[in-house]
Amino acid sequence: MLDLVSFFLYPAPSIPLPQEPPRGLEEVTIESEGCKKVEIWIANSRKEGAMVVWFHGNGENLLTVYESGLFSRFEEITEIFAVVEYPGYGREKCTTNEESIVESAIKATVTLKDKYEPNILIVAGWSLGAAVAAQVAKEVKVDGIVLISPWSSLKDLAKLHYPAILVNLFVSNNSYNTKKVLSSLEIPTLIIHGNKDKIIPIEQGIELFRNAAGKTKKFVQLPSYHNTTLGEEQLWKEIKEFVFLITNSKYK
Repeated sequence: MLDLVSFFLYPAPSIPLPQEPPRGLEEVTIESEGCKKVEIWIANSRKEGAMVVWFHGNGENLLTVYESGLFSRFEEITEIFAVVEYPGYGREKCTTNEESIVESAIKATVTLKDKYEPNILIVAGWSLGAAVAAQVAKEVKVDGIVLISPWSSLKDLAKLHYPAILVNLFVSNNSYNTKKVLSSLEIPTLIIHGNKDKIIPIEQGIELFRNAAGKTKKFVQLPSYHNTTLGEEQLWKEIKEFVFLITNSKYK
């Protein structure tokens, strides 16, 4: 049953990563437990400036993120933008589960922080990536977090789609528990959610906002579905303002 949960939660796309990153991007790799090579693609890879580290959804990989135009969007917002792949989603086929994803995400963020020495470090993610970003922020000192279409916890979400008796048996209370993390995470927090989202309903994002411990926090509701939220222009305006706010408040 646990393998079945992983099957539904981690449907890596069939589109393979190229042997080299697209032109204009740098690739850095890390080794994590059970995976000799986890890829990271970086745009505007230079020392200093603000850095956003992005964690994608469960049905994406680095190539689909690139083809969606996300790199171009973030290059207009921040000096350094990095996307971290998940174990088993890249060139090497290895175990994909919560432990391997979170462990590699933390290691990747620390590696990027040491390599580029950003003045500002923000972690961000969409859907599954929002849960991963929260787990990273719990372990790595960051200046802010952006959660797009997030769930409160995997168990809370699963109960909306599957029988509670099965969820209680096979999904831990602590599994991707973003609500628990945010309740003790005192950093600027931006949460964006679509009010037509049927996969992760907006109530999950509202619950996170209410539990977020950060003194500076904002919740933005968009007229979008789960898979259309990243296409909303208002989303990019909000992220740009959030990065500007953190950058300027740090240097006042």
